[in-house]
Amino acid sequence: MSIFSQTTQYALYALTYLGQQEPGRYVMARTIAEHEDVPANYLAKVLQALARAGVVDSVRGPSGGFRLARALDEITLFEIRALFEGPWSKRACVLGRKLCSEADACVAHHNWQHIVNAMKLYLIRTTVAEIVAPLGEGGPGLGSIVPSVPGESEGGPSSAEIEAAIETFDLAAAKD
Repeated sequence: MSIFSQTTQYALYALTYLGQQEPGRYVMARTIAEHEDVPANYLAKVLQALARAGVVDSVRGPSGGFRLARALDEITLFEIRALFEGPWSKRACVLGRKLCSEADACVAHHNWQHIVNAMKLYLIRTTVAEIVAPLGEGGPGLGSIVPSVPGESEGGPSSAEIEAAIETFDLAAAKD
């Protein structure tokens, strides 16, 4: 089970690959796709979205391609997830109800909210640089994204902490 959509995973694969290249070097989308074993056309569209968001730079032509526009330690997992999956819905229900909130909560809402809050905070606090560490010969450490998820009473993040972190993230993103 992944906490990311396939598109977000492809974006993270591309970013980790670009992060392992010589700084400033442009890499063709098809080169990244071949190395990461993902569809080249699909990855090209993902990279174009990253370029529009200012995460990577792109240059057309035979010596063009993509390179990082920002350091990996400036790009959070939350930012990449939000780019491809949209805002994290406050009303998403683990049991699939159309509406689930503090005022109209399902039976799992309050317990599940601790897990959701911990996951959001983890994504906000974790940069792409932190997941690039190689795992032996297997390449980037994307498989090592395993947050601990304590409950609020055990030091986990409260809803207020999550909302403050998201607001800070949104304000920073709005300045760019």
